[in-house]
Amino acid sequence: MTDIEAGPEADLPRSRWRVTHFLIVLGFLAMAGFWIWAFSPFPTRGHPDTLDDKAFPEAAEPRCAITMKLIDDLPRDWNIDNPEQLAEQVTAGTDLLEPLVADLRNLARVVTNTDEARKVSLWLDDWNIYLDDRNKLVAKLRQGERAEFIYTARDGIQIARIVDRFAQVNDMTSCETPDDI
Repeated sequence: MTDIEAGPEADLPRSRWRVTHFLIVLGFLAMAGFWIWAFSPFPTRGHPDTLDDKAFPEAAEPRCAITMKLIDDLPRDWNIDNPEQLAEQVTAGTDLLEPLVADLRNLARVVTNTDEARKVSLWLDDWNIYLDDRNKLVAKLRQGERAEFIYTARDGIQIARIVDRFAQVNDMTSCETPDDI
């Protein structure tokens, strides 16, 4: 059989080989290009909750620090057997946190960037969820239950961790949730 008699089917394995080589080289170049880009200065760095405008974090941090100091100075007894006494201890901290969150919401007006204002507003909404959790605990304790503090979860993450992460990435560590419970 001559090449003329073999027809186009004779070149089929060779053309498949060329396409396969091309796809392998293309895949390798795509992976190499991705890693070069990933380690270059072009991709955005940092946490998505990071605020570019530092006016809010700089104003919020000292206010949070004052409140957290007041909470730290509250008498704390982890061995209280009386649920009503424990409710009073939790209420004392909550009574300091609620005005702080209201103050931070008023302070959030300094954020002029729409996207960043949304981030701050969502963070303060998360703070309110955390405060609701504290108030639910107090209600159970006042009913005489020896209740455990249960955090609301969002996307499988405790709300306190979400609040704390926003505070951390924006250098507002005093604005993390307190460890008074």
